[in-house]
Amino acid sequence: MTAPAKKDIVAIGGSAGSGAVLRKLIGQLPQDLAASVFISTHIPANSPGHLSDMLSNAVGRKVSQALDGQPIERGQIYVAAPDRHLLLIGNTIRLGMGPRENMVRPAIDPMFRSAALSFGSRVVGVVLTGMLNDGASGLHTIKACGGTAVVQHPLDAEADEMPLAALQSVDADHVASADDLGSVIAGIIGDSADGSHCSSDELQLEADIAAGRRLGSANLLQIAEPSPLSCPDVTEFCQRCVVHARFASGARSVTVTRPRRLPRMSRKWTRRSGWQCA
Repeated sequence: MTAPAKKDIVAIGGSAGSGAVLRKLIGQLPQDLAASVFISTHIPANSPGHLSDMLSNAVGRKVSQALDGQPIERGQIYVAAPDRHLLLIGNTIRLGMGPRENMVRPAIDPMFRSAALSFGSRVVGVVLTGMLNDGASGLHTIKACGGTAVVQHPLDAEADEMPLAALQSVDADHVASADDLGSVIAGIIGDSADGSHCSSDELQLEADIAAGRRLGSANLLQIAEPSPLSCPDVTEFCQRCVVHARFASGARSVTVTRPRRLPRMSRKWTRRSGWQCA
């Protein structure tokens, strides 16, 4: 007989100021943690990746940097590696080389979407302090798949843009200060989940893009229309660029994937700096 589904997948995303929040949050989680915790923060591509060691030393428990292909284990806390999207594909961790989202890799939205795709209502999504709006679209997906949304209170956040964007995108189940987030999450873990899953072809395609799989223009046409664009760093005109836009109550992400004949594979649109080649 299959055991009833429980809230046992916790996906946490943060940016500016999130280190201090994570130390408090993880320190409040029980030692006999009945869940797997995944953390993605905005770190430079050339970062030495010391966040897991810093958190381990601060809270006195094991926090590991995620490895590609390792199985997901209950009671473990995983941190995204530099320059890789942290993805939950089935019961396995994958480190994706897909295009940057919201100007960063690792980004929070791909982790949230992959968690929702693989675990549905078992997921607890948490958005912490940070700039811009990474995490808002992914948290919307988690809620749409029956998961739980937790947001750090904007007035408590060092940078309130990410929490505000998340609250604009979803009707959060819990809004709490950094001092209370750990106890809130600990109280949710183990709650009953309805066991629902998201079997969306579009969501699967999103996960494949974040993983860095070469899908071909025919597959990309499922979620976008071709648009002729040129890149300031490439002299050859791009005849078949695909604009991939995501809208969720104001949360927006735009990815452009160019054909294989061009030397660089992705670009990103930002309101502050315009088109950038990855």
